[in-house]
Amino acid sequence: MSNIGIKPDLVILSDVLEHIVDLDEKLTNLKKCLKVGSLLYIRLPGIDSLTVGRRKHDFLGDIFRAHVYYFSLDVLNNLMSRYGFRCLKSSTLITAVYEYTGEIGKLVNYHDMVCSLIKNAEIKRKMGFTHIRKLGGKILPRSLVNRLKDLFNHNYLKTYTKGV
Repeated sequence: MSNIGIKPDLVILSDVLEHIVDLDEKLTNLKKCLKVGSLLYIRLPGIDSLTVGRRKHDFLGDIFRAHVYYFSLDVLNNLMSRYGFRCLKSSTLITAVYEYTGEIGKLVNYHDMVCSLIKNAEIKRKMGFTHIRKLGGKILPRSLVNRLKDLFNHNYLKTYTKGV
C-alpha cells in the first residue's frame, strides 16, 4: 500500500491475522500505511467462541488447523491497542472494528483467562454439550431451552462497544 501513496479509510483482514508468521512486522507496516482515523475490520476464529459451541467446543480440533496464532477477544483487543488501534466494536465470535489512533496501549497478561476458556471448552466437549443441546431441543419446551442457553452463554458471549 505504501507504494501507491494512498492511505485507505478501511482495511479488511478476514481470516488472515491468525496465519501471519511475523505479526509484529506486518502490524508495524500496516500502521505506516494508515492515517489516523482509518478503520480496520478483523475476523478470525477466537478461542472464546469455542465456549459457545464453535467447532463443537473442540479446542484440540481447532489447533489442528494451520493457524500460527490463536486469539481470545481480550488478547486481540490488547494486541491491537499496543499497535495504536482503538476498539470500536468486537464480539466473542471475533469480528472486530478498530480505529487507528496512533496511541499505544499498555500490555495486559490474559494467560489465566485464556487457560480458563480452553478448559471450559474442553469440559463442554467431554460432556457432549452440543449433543445435550440438540437432545434438549427435542425433549424440552423451546422456551426452556432458550432460557437455559441464555443463562449458560451469558458469562461466555461478550460484545464490546467502545467510543461509538
